[in-house]
Order: sequence, then C-alpha cells, then structure tokens
Amino acid sequence: MSLNYYWGQYIKRLEEYLDGSPIKPYLETAENKFKIKKRHMVLAVGLTIVCTTMHLMAPLVVSLMAFCYPAIKSIKSLESGDPEMTKKWLTYWIVYGTFSVAEVFVDILLSWFPMYFLVKMIFLIWCMSPTEYNGSIVVYRSVILPLFMQHEAPLRRVSIFSPMAEIIRSSSPLSDQNDSVYESANETLTNVN
Repeated sequence: MSLNYYWGQYIKRLEEYLDGSPIKPYLETAENKFKIKKRHMVLAVGLTIVCTTMHLMAPLVVSLMAFCYPAIKSIKSLESGDPEMTKKWLTYWIVYGTFSVAEVFVDILLSWFPMYFLVKMIFLIWCMSPTEYNGSIVVYRSVILPLFMQHEAPLRRVSIFSPMAEIIRSSSPLSDQNDSVYESANETLTNVN
C-alpha cells in the first residue's frame, strides 16, 4: 500500500471527525468566506501549533534526547563490563560536554538561525549513532584529541586539578581505594606522553 492510500485514510478520518465536531459551523463559515477546505485549515493550524511548540520546546526536547538515550546506554555499558561500549559512550560524553561548553558562547547567535535546533538534534543523533564512525568518534579524533594533545603540557603546568584531587583523595572514607585509583590514573596520564 502506498503513502497516498494512508494519507487518504487519514484525511477521510479527519473529515469525519470535523463533521461531528462542535467547531463545524465556524469551519464552514471560514470555508465559504476564504474558499479554503476545512481540512486544509485544520492541517495548517495543527502544523502551526506543532511548529510553534517545537520551537518553544526545542531546547528541552533536544537536551532530553541528547541525555536520556546516551545515559541509559552508558549505564548498560558500565554494568555489562564491555570496554568497547564504555569507550564509545565515554567518547560521546566528552564530545557532548565540549559541545555544550562551546555552545554557551555561540548559542545566542546560533539560536536565531532557522532550524538551528533541528541541525543540533541531527548532529547529536549522529554523535550517538550505532555506526563505526559516528559523530562522537569523528569529532573526538579530528578536533578534540588534537587540541588536547597540542595544549596538554600547559594544562599539566597549570595543574589546578591536582590540589582538588589531593583534597578529595585525603577526605574520602575510601582513601585507600582512592590511592590506587589515583596512582593508576596518574600512571595512565604519564604514559600518554
């Protein structure tokens, strides 16, 4: 069955509903006055409401979409112990976090562009897509990792996180376990060079 068949069925049900609705007299008056069919007016108003709602709700919808599915998949990958899946979702969160921080500075300008939130949603869907070269891997390898490697030495010299890590490590009731985690992380960072 074709799309035309389903569209025709939808229009038929819509017309049946409109014929029995309490706004029928108003629609008929508007139809006679403007020479536009009832169904077209209702579809136009419905489309306008959906577009307006999506525009007003777009930041919330995009944020929920960008958080909920990846959060669920991240939890599942951590619980399953699959290192490849964990690496994939960690990469997504690095890209998402970087994108979110960068967006703070350009959002005021970009949000005025038509379909900005649609493009943002498509980008984030690409970043979480279950393909070998999804967006998060591409952005991480081509943008974030080279920038990090270029600025890694100055970041280590600044080392604002070391005092915080020492405070957290020493104040934690699990400090013995934290010591081994801290040493392991330090060793990993040293071996990256």
